[in-house]
Amino acid sequence: MNTYLTTANYYFQRIRENIPTVVSVYFGIVLTHYVCSNIYPLWCCKLTFFGFIMTPFMIVTPHCEALRWIIHYTGEQIRNVWLWIGGYLVYYVTSTITPYLTNFTANVGPSDTNVVNLETNTEETNDNTEETIRRRTRSSSHNIVDL
Repeated sequence: MNTYLTTANYYFQRIRENIPTVVSVYFGIVLTHYVCSNIYPLWCCKLTFFGFIMTPFMIVTPHCEALRWIIHYTGEQIRNVWLWIGGYLVYYVTSTITPYLTNFTANVGPSDTNVVNLETNTEETNDNTEETIRRRTRSSSHNIVDL
């Protein structure tokens, strides 16, 4: 029996070191919400005719009010976590990924390189004028249509 406790303690310590506390709290809230949501119909409003008769008397009892509060509070916390994750993803996409996308679609390169004019197939110095940038941003399929 002692080896089982030692092994369980070893794995528990490894899990505790590798999983952040925030994730543990989140799963604790989800577990609490799940348990209370499944206990409430059993204790406070049974799905029987007698449960229907007793519901007005049971829902005002302290344990049923506590279960309703826990269900409401944990549901709000779970929703807030999803809103935070969504907000973080929007921030990440707009601050990190969007600059890469805008640079990619604009085809703006370093200013010391030369640009090949797609219409005349000649090399031009990259002077970053409006006309040069317009030529760089035109796709090759657009040039085929122009021919």
